[in-house]
Amino acid sequence: MKRLIIFSLILFIIPMGLLQSQETNNNNYKDNIIKFGGNSEYTGTFEKDIVIIGGKISLKGKIKGDIIGIWSTVEIKDNSTVNGDIVLISSKLKKANSVKIRGAITKLGSVKEIKKFAKLNISKSSSEMTFSLLLSFFFWYVFILVVYALTPDQIESIANNIKEKIGKSFGFGILFYLLIIFLILIFAILSLFLIGIPFLILMALLILILKGIGRASMSFIFGYSFSKIIKLENLPSALILAMGLIIITLIKSIPFLGGLLLIILDSISFGAIFLYKCKKC
Repeated sequence: MKRLIIFSLILFIIPMGLLQSQETNNNNYKDNIIKFGGNSEYTGTFEKDIVIIGGKISLKGKIKGDIIGIWSTVEIKDNSTVNGDIVLISSKLKKANSVKIRGAITKLGSVKEIKKFAKLNISKSSSEMTFSLLLSFFFWYVFILVVYALTPDQIESIANNIKEKIGKSFGFGILFYLLIIFLILIFAILSLFLIGIPFLILMALLILILKGIGRASMSFIFGYSFSKIIKLENLPSALILAMGLIIITLIKSIPFLGGLLLIILDSISFGAIFLYKCKKC
């Protein structure tokens, strides 16, 4: 629950980290580091991933996991090593010459750059639709990267539920969809008297969070399956998620059937999330 609250803050509230002063730590870190804004400096050994959203982070030491920068500046100081990958989304990387990076560096530009690319490379008749797909892909990729960084083990467990209990997941997912529709209707009626408006907002937030978790799980399944087909099973998680999300985006773009297929995929993932939380179901 705590992680879901943190994630909602990323999307809807100016992070409290923007008000933080410079922070310096000297330690060995066994858990993921998630920073929202501010100006932070860390020195030590980092066992897992580092995510910075806004602001600047300076790192020195041995980084075993991935580094994900979103609208931020990532600085890696001298004599540091990065065993994982670095994913930069509208972010800058500053590194000393002595830094050793064993993984891949992936840079994703700003929305403005994506739009420019779409206008230059796509015909006028289809540019609006294609740009919409690119924008959707960019949003969901940032979304699921953050979700995966916060809950990597849970996402992979939900993905296993989908593979092993796809029928059961779909059944519970359909029931969840019907419940959501029923609650939205109730809250919409109550909103006429202003009572239901907060509940509608909370419902929208819940659906968005569940979709983020579900899309991350589905993207992991599709991406990992595709990596096995092309015999590249040791790809970094960020690239696996990207490949899986590309497949989901292509499914969404299928005329007439795309929307229905996306609802089916979401239903399966919602059901898998329920089965993950309800071990005895």
